[in-house]
Amino acid sequence: MQGRDFGLRGWPRTPLGRRLTYRAVRVMESLGIVPGGSTAVSDLLNAAADALVEGGTTGIFTPLFYVKAVRR
Repeated sequence: MQGRDFGLRGWPRTPLGRRLTYRAVRVMESLGIVPGGSTAVSDLLNAAADALVEGGTTGIFTPLFYVKAVRR
């Protein structure tokens, strides 16, 4: 998620690629190409990606950690 590779699949994960993708989504939303709220979803996904990267670099998050909550 840090965008280390600069290939076709990796550029959207770079800071520049994420900004360009966000702006493209915003333009497409204003033109009616994508549904309303797509920009908000893009914001949410970018914030989640930032948090996951930060959690991984600080060592407080691992994708293999699993918690099962049971409602009684």
